Amino acid sequence: MPLSEHEQRLLEQIERELYAEDPKFAHAVRTTNPQSHYKRQIIKAALGLVVGISVLMAGLVVSKGTLSVAISVTGFLVMLASGVWALSSWKRMTGIGGDYDSGRSGGGRAPRRQQQSGFMNRLEERWRRRTEEGS
Repeated sequence: MPLSEHEQRLLEQIERELYAEDPKFAHAVRTTNPQSHYKRQIIKAALGLVVGISVLMAGLVVSKGTLSVAISVTGFLVMLASGVWALSSWKRMTGIGGDYDSGRSGGGRAPRRQQQSGFMNRLEERWRRRTEEGS
């Protein structure tokens, strides 16, 4: 949804004030690509996955009974957490699924929201007609 002229002017004014107040921060915000942040998270999650596999294997090698099971379970949990972190970062980076896809057409929930808003508009219109007819 495009911004109105008033909103655009306010946004430009806020940007100018930010740049005047803290030029280093404003420059960093302008040049930072959010995808690079998510790529770093994916790399960290992949390293966590490797660490989890290593801990799981170490738990299998150790033959101390309960300690072996505890180490293996810890390795599995690290692998699981790293996998979830990597998938969520990948989804955010690509904009697939969930609330991240609201600006794109043909994806996830956006068409459903449009249908709901159309449904709500029809209900409101019916309500208006009923109240106008009744008075």
